[in-house]
Amino acid sequence: MPVDATRIESTCDCGEDLSGPLDITIGRKVLRKSWHEYNDYADFSLSIVLAAMAFECELSRLYIKWTRVDEVLKRGWTRDEELEERLRTLGGIDKKMELVASLMFPNGLTAFLDQNAPMSQVVRECFPSLDGNALAVGITRNLFWPRNRVLHLGKQETKETAVKAFNISNLAITIFESLDQHRRLAGSSSSGKMYDY
Repeated sequence: MPVDATRIESTCDCGEDLSGPLDITIGRKVLRKSWHEYNDYADFSLSIVLAAMAFECELSRLYIKWTRVDEVLKRGWTRDEELEERLRTLGGIDKKMELVASLMFPNGLTAFLDQNAPMSQVVRECFPSLDGNALAVGITRNLFWPRNRVLHLGKQETKETAVKAFNISNLAITIFESLDQHRRLAGSSSSGKMYDY
């Protein structure tokens, strides 16, 4: 499936037509590609690179989306190129995570998890390598460091590292989807008006 696909054509082994519109973000599409490399080709290193890319796509999308919304509410507008340049200058991936989270939940990523008991429980019980109090650092170490070993050192990664990276990317995307939903439901202006973003 191409990353820019807007429709999926698929038929189940039983013959049922599963085709239909594809309404998911680029990050989710890239994460599917990551699983395809892992599951169908056993290319664990490429799967890790794509898993990290998937989450980074989501961070970029949400940064641009909410920065643009904030600017429109203040009657401003910034070109896409300028927003991309700002994104590049934010620092390391852990800093980007914290900043993007604060666009949707001003108290930040850790505070959001503290208020979301089911998600906090998933992090605690299913992802022992992540620390809910330093989630951005844990994601960086367990998703982006393996990616960097592949891209910077040419290291071939293991099946275990690939599945861990995939699962952490999926978790991170899910958390940021929840942050996005939180802001959409909370509204965005001091007037208390609700907006549909």
